[in-house]
Amino acid sequence: MLSSKFAVVCSGLFVMIAGFMCPPRVFAHPFHVCVGQMTWNAESKHWEVSLRLHPQDLERSMKAWRTSSLPPNSTPAEIEAALKGCSLEEREFEELVVSYLDSQFFLRRAPMAMQKDELEKVLNSTTREAKDFSKLKWVGREQEKGWLWIHLEMQPPEADLSVYRVWLCHQLFMEAVSRQENSVVVQPTKQIKYSLEYKKGNLLHPLR
Repeated sequence: MLSSKFAVVCSGLFVMIAGFMCPPRVFAHPFHVCVGQMTWNAESKHWEVSLRLHPQDLERSMKAWRTSSLPPNSTPAEIEAALKGCSLEEREFEELVVSYLDSQFFLRRAPMAMQKDELEKVLNSTTREAKDFSKLKWVGREQEKGWLWIHLEMQPPEADLSVYRVWLCHQLFMEAVSRQENSVVVQPTKQIKYSLEYKKGNLLHPLR
């Protein structure tokens, strides 16, 4: 079973989505937002992450992500193979969704002198240095009134904070949804908690 802490996160973050509505012509569900929480576990040296997503948004975005690299002359069999694991019901989903989320929600270390606009230009470079990025690990999932909560562990990149600044990128659904807005509550200690807001053109924030 998932810890009761995740249940508290779910209920505590519900109110954050109330103000974000989307036009019915874009999606059938009423919200255009992904909310989440990151809590630092000082003992295990990783972030405990919970993300609240709409399953339809997630499935559509994963399919687009999987097929974006296919050549135009791909066969139906190749397309079908690429889409395998994009649905919640499929056994490959848990492994595939972690890979997808790793590309959309991650920590990125960068030299202190590197400015935000410089980092944005290389944010989705195909030549990613693994040492500069966080790594996600599956913990579990639960569904709540049509929404999907995904729980993860995030291993941050090693970073000497006198040399590097660590940025959090949250670009989930930004390409697929025109008015997508995301938010994350970050809790590095029991005494410190703050919120980061994301939208198109503002996909990066430094961790404090």
